[in-house]
Amino acid sequence: MCERVVHEMTAGSLQSVEALREVCNIFGLDAEMVVRRRLSPLEDALQARNEIVHEMDVDLALKTRSRRVRSVEETRAYVDTLLSTAEDFLRVADERLLKVREDREKRRQLIRRKLRGESS
Repeated sequence: MCERVVHEMTAGSLQSVEALREVCNIFGLDAEMVVRRRLSPLEDALQARNEIVHEMDVDLALKTRSRRVRSVEETRAYVDTLLSTAEDFLRVADERLLKVREDREKRRQLIRRKLRGESS
């Protein structure tokens, strides 16, 4: 089962907001905490990413090849959006892990008290 989950998570790439939401759900994270502040810019950045990747699949045998021109400012905005989204993902994941650790420690303490015969 673990192998299947790992395969599902690593087989593709994050090419859409929906794919990012799916990854958040797999980790039990609130996806809206990751994407809500920048939904439209994130969609634009991912669209540009997809265009760039597909344009890299160039057929050198073709006589006519064209390249999409993007300004430095536009590219910087896309990169900033993607990095900010990654930062939010990591922050939300960190908060979730901290809560899991705190809950686990509380359960351990409760078990220890019960084993010593103390009341909760």
